[in-house]
Amino acid sequence: MNTTTLTPQKRFNQTITSPATQKYLSDVLGSGSREFVSALTTLANNNAMLIKCEPMSLMYAAMNAPILGLALDKNLGYAYVIPYKDNKTGKTFAQFQMGYKGYLQLALRSGQFACINASDVREGELLGRNIKTGEISIQEVENREEKPIIGYVAYMKLTNGFEKDFYMSKAEVEKHAKRYSQSYRYDRNKSSIWATDFDAMAQKTVLKQLLSKYAPLSLEMQKAVKADQAVFDSKEGRFIDNDSEQVSNATSIAQQIAQANSPSDDETAMLREQYMQQVEQAEIVEQQQAEQGEEVPEVVEPQEMQPQPVKRTRKSATKPIEQTDESTSEQSDIIGGQSAEVATSNPELPFD
Repeated sequence: MNTTTLTPQKRFNQTITSPATQKYLSDVLGSGSREFVSALTTLANNNAMLIKCEPMSLMYAAMNAPILGLALDKNLGYAYVIPYKDNKTGKTFAQFQMGYKGYLQLALRSGQFACINASDVREGELLGRNIKTGEISIQEVENREEKPIIGYVAYMKLTNGFEKDFYMSKAEVEKHAKRYSQSYRYDRNKSSIWATDFDAMAQKTVLKQLLSKYAPLSLEMQKAVKADQAVFDSKEGRFIDNDSEQVSNATSIAQQIAQANSPSDDETAMLREQYMQQVEQAEIVEQQQAEQGEEVPEVVEPQEMQPQPVKRTRKSATKPIEQTDESTSEQSDIIGGQSAEVATSNPELPFD
């Protein structure tokens, strides 16, 4: 069908309601497919920029939310779908982004955390930082909402007693955003999620840094990190904000950490040291890419493929998962007691 003369809304609606798409969604999401279509249609029709995304790109990006058991509602802050314009092709693709509340949900769901939180830090609340141990001393001040924000902190305590916090000043967060987020770096119209909801993105940044560097990540959390910030110009997302190869290497080590018995074990300590080396190497590569990067990244033209049947199997608690992202990757069962792979590993419907 020739869809070049259709409005974005009609083009999206025809794609999402086609028999082939409906069968694909039913195979992947099971009984949750109708709820997903309803949520995605509402989200797209209420966003003038998002509705311009390639319909299949929008669907593939959005599918990561229900697969991870997170509501696709920007008001809840669990996950977002962001339009990404490729000026070379003139097409708009969809980027999936985790919210900090989504990471909190997945962490608590894993059963490995006794406590986890992220917050802004106001003027007068930061008492000190121990550069040797990394410990942060913070004391809440009166009428804190009237004080300016000077930074952001994330804290976790595992069920085995291990505690850790991670702090970044507001200037450090802004530097991080400019270095790793092209949507923020080239946002002339101040319309990116960093511009419209900086505090939420800043809290996500410190929380993600804390989890990826120091926490044992469940399989579900690992897949969330893999999908986070992926632009879906095909069924397989690609990353415009980080180096996926370095991330994948770090992920492999993080998976081994998650299987260790205690943070005090010698094996775990060795794995953490290897992991931190991978993270540091990734940062070096990303900095070099950022210094040499172009304003408009190249986007691979999607290839047309026919839908294929999806095989769903019961999840095994010991079954290894394919490696993936920005410092690690993951996922568990969420739909009808079945285990569903993240959208990036599912068969593909043709792009228009």
